[in-house]
Amino acid sequence: MLRRAFEMHGATPAQQDDAVTIARCESGVTPTARNGSNYGLMQINVSSRAQGPRIATLGLTPDDMFNPWWNAWAAAELWASRNQRFAGSSGWANCSAKWGIR
Repeated sequence: MLRRAFEMHGATPAQQDDAVTIARCESGVTPTARNGSNYGLMQINVSSRAQGPRIATLGLTPDDMFNPWWNAWAAAELWASRNQRFAGSSGWANCSAKWGIR
């Protein structure tokens, strides 16, 4: 499901692998993971100024982030909106740095 969401947003197979690595690092690939305001597989921060409004424009709510498909879709949307990057100022900066992912 995570791979499919990223594929639908233009990710190559290697980038899809990176998404799975990020999910393993962020949540242990646990759909119900929560750490403060970070929710789901990819630990989408529903209260951040960057991610929160983006989730809302997709018609999704914070609770939707516990649904693995919607979390994967939202993560792929965020990734695509960041020029297909996990690294840098994204919420995935720590995990991307840890695993050498761009």
